[in-house]
Amino acid sequence: RGHLLSHKSPKRKRGLRQDGVVDGAEAKKIVEALRPCM
Repeated sequence: RGHLLSHKSPKRKRGLRQDGVVDGAEAKKIVEALRPCM
């Protein structure tokens, strides 16, 4: 368990940090893009 978490942690943390900034603007775009479709 610890090994698997340790393996995914570095990449996940890096992606989350960069994604966090993009998620803010992207999330709104995705929500607006999905809303009309639905």
